[in-house]
Amino acid sequence: MRSLAGVNLTQFRRCFIQLAVAVSAIGFFASRAAAADPQQVAATDQIVRLNEVEVFTAQTSAQTQAITDSKLDVVQPQSNISAQTINNTMAPTADYATIANIAPSMANVETEGPGLSESKMLSMRGFQDGQYNVTYDGIPFGDVNGATHHTTSYFPAKVLGGEVIDRGPGTAATIGENTFGGTVGLLSKDPRPDAATVLTLSDGSWNTFLGNLEVNTGELSKLNGASIVGSYQYLSSDGYRTFSYLQRNTYYLKYLQPIGPNTTLTVVGNYNNIKFNNPGTATEGQILAFGRNYGLDNNPFDTNNNYYPYNYQQKQADFEYIGLDSRPCDDVHIEDKAYTYYYNNDSHEKPVDPVVGGTTKFPGTAALYASFGGAPYVNNSPTTLPGTNSTSNDDPGGQIKVNAYRVFGDYLALSHGEGTTVEEKVGIWAESVRAVRYDYALDYSPAYIAANPQYSTRFGAFDPSTGFSWLSLL
Repeated sequence: MRSLAGVNLTQFRRCFIQLAVAVSAIGFFASRAAAADPQQVAATDQIVRLNEVEVFTAQTSAQTQAITDSKLDVVQPQSNISAQTINNTMAPTADYATIANIAPSMANVETEGPGLSESKMLSMRGFQDGQYNVTYDGIPFGDVNGATHHTTSYFPAKVLGGEVIDRGPGTAATIGENTFGGTVGLLSKDPRPDAATVLTLSDGSWNTFLGNLEVNTGELSKLNGASIVGSYQYLSSDGYRTFSYLQRNTYYLKYLQPIGPNTTLTVVGNYNNIKFNNPGTATEGQILAFGRNYGLDNNPFDTNNNYYPYNYQQKQADFEYIGLDSRPCDDVHIEDKAYTYYYNNDSHEKPVDPVVGGTTKFPGTAALYASFGGAPYVNNSPTTLPGTNSTSNDDPGGQIKVNAYRVFGDYLALSHGEGTTVEEKVGIWAESVRAVRYDYALDYSPAYIAANPQYSTRFGAFDPSTGFSWLSLL
């Protein structure tokens, strides 16, 4: 069995399943104990939940068969995708772009399979990513350098409670960037009202494996009906395209706490860690020579620099918020959410302007390179690495690009007459952003590493003349 990032996947899967079975047993006995508790929570303290439903009976009407629905009183075209639809019709590996694709006027392309590669082509009514809004429980988010989004870094299907697709610009109260294209509204998954442990195991094409363990406490009567849901997900896949390995870990937690009869405190946290090889666009010649699934290769002397250790990304992302929702009287609604989210991408890519043919500079000895039919190796760019410019980063190794940012924000909204013909709404939305971006040209050649050994462990190095040795940037 293949190993990725030093992890034996067969052993990992066995350990995951054993751990999941143990936790499931604990959850079963905990639910029996909770059911024996005679205390009941007052009906006024109940929380409206987006319950997860598994359907095993035949669907007998157009209403039950529809994968999306819409309210009749909306002011613009809208599609609601429920948790039932997500759990019963979507691949467990799906991300929010895969789910949104089933709504009218949405189009999406993921070359590795559902949720197995970052969606770059999700469009709404012809508007491309960056020209419409994406929110999470009403909180807008996106890249700070262009309002685009990274679908594999946030909110896989098993941690979503639904999606609301608004195919219109909304109202003056709609917050976010580029709302003119519409809004993809993601909803976090609520805890179940009863204690439950849900284990999901999925195995598919291209050595794809997903394990998801979800634990629900149910309503805790001693905490006034509070409830918690937490989950861990592991995903790995070889991908459809060659050498396009992916490995991801996702953690999710949501806590609901009623405070009095009409107020609820919500705490949500997400963390995602992903590493994947990142093939570019294949040319017609490469497809004819290597097949339609050509992505990357294991040839360090590839003149197009498609050697897979040169082309991979490592990302860490999190999203957290604390929300307070209150209805002090029937026609007044107060909502406040303080949030933060983080994104860090260490992207290892091929050179910006690679030199092709016999003049390409490769690592290893001249004799070794000559044995592959190439010209003798000459390292004539000794300054390649920190401090150089893009005109000289044509040495093997390409470049590392870093995009990182942390966002803090708060959204406060006060509405009166909600759901009536006359509704007044006022609010404040504020954000603070700190971001950093930089680019290093890389040179893994023995000549450079010998002169700069400190970079061999910082960025990774190998020497084909003595056997490949890859030290990954962790």
